[in-house]
Amino acid sequence: MDAATSHQTTVVFLREIAQRVDKLHDARRARVFASHRPVPSPIWMAVIAGSICIVGFSLSFGFYDLYVHMMMSSVLSGSIALVLSVILGLSSPFQGVTAISSEPFKHTLEYMQTSG
Repeated sequence: MDAATSHQTTVVFLREIAQRVDKLHDARRARVFASHRPVPSPIWMAVIAGSICIVGFSLSFGFYDLYVHMMMSSVLSGSIALVLSVILGLSSPFQGVTAISSEPFKHTLEYMQTSG
């Protein structure tokens, strides 16, 4: 392999890396843009109405032991509240306690710049 072929191979390789980094950047920008859109109101209404119906139906079932019935309904209500809090937390992935950091992307970019 002569120097000209080696140089062409390196140029093609670096061009491919640059295209992939550009695609990665575009995908991140799309995720950031999508993160600013809230969960639509009809979805929230459906989830909350469904949760109320489920808890209401569970309260309408008859059990012989009232303590067991209230415990099961409380566990169901708690699990629904947990799911709703997860949905709320994940609906804004770049803000709040559950924020996704850009540090891995910056670290990768720095590594690529220093190693090449």
